[in-house]
Parts: sequence; C-alpha cells; structure tokens
Amino acid sequence: MEYDRLKYCFDQFYPNLCLYAHKYVQDIEVAKDIAQDAFIKCWDRLSDFDADAALKVFLYRTVTNESLNYLKHRKVEIEAHSILLEEEYMEEHFLENEVYLWLRRVIHELPPQGKRIIELSLEGARNPEIAENLGVSLNTVKTIKQKAYKTLREKLSKAEIFLFYQIYSRPGITLS
Repeated sequence: MEYDRLKYCFDQFYPNLCLYAHKYVQDIEVAKDIAQDAFIKCWDRLSDFDADAALKVFLYRTVTNESLNYLKHRKVEIEAHSILLEEEYMEEHFLENEVYLWLRRVIHELPPQGKRIIELSLEGARNPEIAENLGVSLNTVKTIKQKAYKTLREKLSKAEIFLFYQIYSRPGITLS
C-alpha cells in the first residue's frame, strides 16, 4: 500500500520537482538527484502524511532545502578553488619576478655586445634579425651568443636554468 502511494506520488510530482530544483541549481542532472533524494527521505516518513497534499508540501520543502544546500556547497567549493588559484598565481608571479630580477642582474654582467644579443634573443629575435639590427655578421652573432650562454651557464645552477627555461619558454613571456 505504501509502495503504491509512493509510486503514485513519484509519477505525479517527480517531473515538476526536477524542474523546481533546476530553477535553483541550473543543472538538470543535479536537479534529478535532488528530486530523487527527496523521495528517499519521503519514504522514511511516508506514514506521517495523511494526505497527498501534505506529502507534496514535504517534497517541495525538501527539494528547496536540498537545492539551497547544494548551492551553499558549490559556493564554498568555488571560493576555495578561487583562493587556490589566486595563491598559485601569486606564487608563480613572485617566482617569475625573482627569476627575472636575478637573470637581469646576471645578463647585465655580460660584455655589452653579448648582453644586447641575449636580450634580443629573449625578446624573440632570430639570429639574422639580430645581425642586421646590430650591423654584424651572422657568424659574429652566433659566436658571441655561444660565449654569452656559456658564461650564463657557468653562473647559473641547473635548477636556476630549469626555472628560467620553464618561465621564459611560455608564449608571451619576454625580458623586456
């Protein structure tokens, strides 16, 4: 008897409860889960309801509460995720800034022509462009660049070189 009553109520109210929950949560799959959960809670208390109208009120109240609980939980998840992203962003940019300042100092110690060639390379210029820009031969650019990189490698640890590569190999990152 109770099973038949619950099945009748499910057939009558479930579609509308799903739509009602969807107005809150804006996700039909979540709305279906919430409506189903309301019927599960209803099953435990089915004998408490004398009329279907009281049962309907209980179901809608349960869907409302569960929908609001879902939204609160989502808000907390989103805020936590946002905080984590912000911390990662700050940490990444702090590290970038530290590497940038340190690298600028090391590059500044290079001989003037080596310094200029490395700076142009880091800005994305290719060897032929650098040669034309500085009014020197392509081989001169290659030789000076090779010596400058050797000097930088000697001054940098492997970890520092790795950090530099990780940061400055991304699109849009330059030393300008």
